[in-house]
Parts: sequence; structure tokens; C-alpha cells
Amino acid sequence: MKNLLLVIATLTCLNSNAQSSKDDLYAKIESSYAWLNYQMLETYATINLTEEQWAWALKNENAGLSPINALGGSLANFYEVTESPRLTSDCRYKKTQDCMDRINDVTTKIYVVMNAQNMKKSEISTQLGFKALSTIAGFIGDNNLYGTKAGWKPRTKSTKFILNIDNGTAQPKVSWSADGSVATITMFVGTESPDWNDNLLKRLHAGK
Repeated sequence: MKNLLLVIATLTCLNSNAQSSKDDLYAKIESSYAWLNYQMLETYATINLTEEQWAWALKNENAGLSPINALGGSLANFYEVTESPRLTSDCRYKKTQDCMDRINDVTTKIYVVMNAQNMKKSEISTQLGFKALSTIAGFIGDNNLYGTKAGWKPRTKSTKFILNIDNGTAQPKVSWSADGSVATITMFVGTESPDWNDNLLKRLHAGK
């Protein structure tokens, strides 16, 4: 019985720490970058990391926190361009009911999911995983050659980008569902493959 209680207490502590690290990172985005980016992440992104990975992202601001923040900013830019003019200027730093309504009431929604809990514990692998997230953010937001700014448009009212991290070595894979509602991306982080960034963007833009 004592051993069981010890296991439960340990698991509870680990879960609490993971939530705390994520909360700290999101709080920093909200206070130091933009409330709008934070709210976009809360509403349209699911980033699945371990406690250690959240802590790394918080500590390594340029390589970890910044790509997550960039995703929030790119989602905001997408919605501003497609259906909510002046969203970023009106709501970047202000939490108002009007801003919440504009965020929640968009008719064409984009969701991003990152699954990285099994990512190898190495600096290069971790950085590659977050670089891939940044690349997807650019595709949604401000990349001039591929993605929204280059003419890509969602084919359905709800589009989901699922980024799965794999510890192997290969060019990234992109698989679009037949109706264009889901793009499943496999990013290989064993070593950095040549031109992986452009290849990922091209495959996303092609929609296949």
C-alpha cells in the first residue's frame, strides 16, 4: 500500500511540474510577447511535450520558446488576412470580449498539433523538432514562397496540421487526407537532412 501511494505521489508531482513548465512558458509569451499569440496557442494549438522538453523550451528562448510564440503569431496573421481585418493591431496586447469573440468565431479554422514526447534527448534533435514547428508556423503565416502568402488556401472549414517527431533520419514526410482537412507531417530528427525545410514547405504547399 505504501509503495502504491508513493507511485501515485510521484506521478502527481511529475504532472504538476510539467503543467508548471508549460504554464510558465505560456505566461512569458502572454506577458513578454503578445496576449494574442498566447490566446491563439490556447485555442488552436496542442503541443505535446514532456516536462523536460517544456523546461528546455523555456530556458532556450531562441530555439524553443520563439518557435512556439511564432506559431501563435502566425495563426493570428492567418485569421487577420482571411477574415478578421486588424485583428493583430486591435487585439495584440488586449484581452477583451470583442477580441475573444473574433478569435472563436472565425469560420475557417486551423489547428496545429505537435507530438514530440518521444523525441531523442539530444541538442540537435530537440532543435530540429522546434525548427519544424517554426517552418509550419511560417507556412501558415509569413513565408513568401510557400503557404498562405503564396496563395495556399484551406480546402475545408477546419484544417489540422499534425507534426509527429521521429528519431530516424530521412527527409520529412507529408501526407494530406483526401479532402485536404488533415496534413500529417513526420519530421525526422536523428540528423539534419539537406534542404529538409524547403522540401517540407513544398510538400505542404502541394497539398499531397
